[in-house]
Amino acid sequence: MIATLLQNSVLSQGGVLAQGAAAAHGAVLAQAASAPYPAVLSYAALGLTMGMAAAFSPGPLQALVIAESARRGWRAGALVALAPLLSDAVMAPAAVLLAGSLSSGWLRVATAAGAAMLARLGWGAVTGAGRETVAAAGAAAGARAGAAGNGAGRAADGPAGGPAAAAAAAPAAVPIATLWRACLVNLLNPHAWLFWGLVGGPTIAAASRVGLAGAVGFVAAFLSALIGGKALIAVLVDRGLARAGGRWRVRVEKAAGLALLAAAAWLAWTALAGAF
Repeated sequence: MIATLLQNSVLSQGGVLAQGAAAAHGAVLAQAASAPYPAVLSYAALGLTMGMAAAFSPGPLQALVIAESARRGWRAGALVALAPLLSDAVMAPAAVLLAGSLSSGWLRVATAAGAAMLARLGWGAVTGAGRETVAAAGAAAGARAGAAGNGAGRAADGPAGGPAAAAAAAPAAVPIATLWRACLVNLLNPHAWLFWGLVGGPTIAAASRVGLAGAVGFVAAFLSALIGGKALIAVLVDRGLARAGGRWRVRVEKAAGLALLAAAAWLAWTALAGAF
């Protein structure tokens, strides 16, 4: 079921969005000669539409956003959401330049590497679910016990229990490696390359006929909607799990790990069958 959703996600980005972009190009370019600013706004609106569709479509990056939000909080999920800002800066121009020249063998190798990466992340999320949550809860409990046993220190440091309790209550630092892993997941996803080669790249080329503002407007709107949508998912997941309790946080992290494993299996099948 999850694999089907993932495949439908790619088809929606590579098929439905492609049809929508192609239908919009003619109308937008017809406006360009006499009224360039409405044409620029039209491409920006097209970028927002594509970005929102990509943000809320199930896929490897969305599963990673949910897994990191469940494990480390919304800040980690939002950091994962920033990955397209870096990875797409590489994929967008490269996909346009290399479109049609990539061999199926190269795509198979890249897809297999992406499957291995997702399998590693998914297995880590499934087997390690709840470890950081339990560790953080234990540290907080220890800090509260220490503050309660030291009345004088508590009186001197204030009613909150002093620096120890404040440190326990503070959100855990998110390792920057989280962002690099997310970038690698995106770079090793062949369907992201196909999206830029078949949909995003042609749209940028058409928008550039309106002017530089048209191309910049499309890309900026697309990335803003994509990153903002996934960051919103991270906040909703974290806030919802904060109310539901630690058990649900562990369950969601495991479910996201299983989604990553399903995505890995799907990419592995794609590599073996050459179904790009």
